[in-house]
Amino acid sequence: MKFNRSASVVGFAVAILVSCPVAAQTGDIKVLCSTGFKTVMEDLAPQFERATQQKVAVRYGLAAVLKQHIEAGEIFDLAILTPAAIDDLIKERRVAADSRTILARSGLGIVIRAGAHKPDITTSEAFKRSLLGAKSIAYAKEGASGVAFAALIQRLGIADDLKAKSKLTATGEEVGEAVVRGEAELGVLPVSEILPIRGAELLGTFPADTQSYIVMVAAIDARAKASSAARDLIAFLTAPDALPVIRAKGMEPAASGISQEPVKGGANPEALFTDKNAKLNTNKQAALHIMKELLQCNHWDEADKWLTARYIQHNPNVASGRDAVVKFFGSRPKTPTCDKLTTPVVAVLADGDLVTVVIAREYKDSKDPSKTYTSTWFDMWRFADGKADEHWDPATKP
Repeated sequence: MKFNRSASVVGFAVAILVSCPVAAQTGDIKVLCSTGFKTVMEDLAPQFERATQQKVAVRYGLAAVLKQHIEAGEIFDLAILTPAAIDDLIKERRVAADSRTILARSGLGIVIRAGAHKPDITTSEAFKRSLLGAKSIAYAKEGASGVAFAALIQRLGIADDLKAKSKLTATGEEVGEAVVRGEAELGVLPVSEILPIRGAELLGTFPADTQSYIVMVAAIDARAKASSAARDLIAFLTAPDALPVIRAKGMEPAASGISQEPVKGGANPEALFTDKNAKLNTNKQAALHIMKELLQCNHWDEADKWLTARYIQHNPNVASGRDAVVKFFGSRPKTPTCDKLTTPVVAVLADGDLVTVVIAREYKDSKDPSKTYTSTWFDMWRFADGKADEHWDPATKP
């Protein structure tokens, strides 16, 4: 269906004027907007102004910086920031909790200079190789995309390798400028911030198992004088006729229901079971064997290698003792070969005698069985002499 901009504006204007006839008589709506939503606002804000005769004054910046300004007392009507920033402001009672509205999200992408060599980033392994092979990589140190990228390369185990070639900038605009000037071979930004850069092009989005999304959320100042008009603006930005603009700018519309960043395991889960500390490394390696040989491949005939005889169990469905846990799991079919851990491990934490393994799990949506969502599960063990002696997890009775 073709997007009819004039029809959209007229239709929305009628709805606004009928439901809130005084909106156009208020002062300007002052908006503090993350640069991640800039291109969308630059298109939709003028449409809203024409539809309602209500002026919109927008100032753009990094979400983290704008949040600091709000906390310092800056007056505004509407903030469009990241979920974490908005949620902090709600806790501080600086924005109205009932106004929190998810607008859209944009995946991360790699920007290169127009016409430059195009390295392969189509798979997680190719992506990793291309990052390691790049001469320089730019990303915004305090930007949401930069924070997400820094966490990703740490998870991939290549943060130290990329440190010398990383160019940290203050803003996303500086990332684009560095790439266009040839000062950085690759740049990391949300797709919505890459598309408008002149002299640059989108190499591609991050592979699915390494992708992160920068979500934009709106909320109204708890003290806002133009709160009614600000709510009208939120309604305009989330109306069906806004979707073509959102998509054209490299973003995805807000999903209905609960918005979630998918839980994803690391690209090389076994690398997470190592530690520079000898004792912690021994315990992590024992946890790896439990995860791989026992829980993944069901080699429970080897349980005596990794579990003590008394194995204290805090799961409400399994009795304590190695024999009890072997009986509980032992009927499952055994995988003949068990060379590689495939469980989606998110993190492995070790402290003293304890090792906690956090994994991603997929569940059916109880409200819509045709859909799924991801969440986390953990297993925590206390080790004694290289064997698990006690176990905890979040299991409940059926």
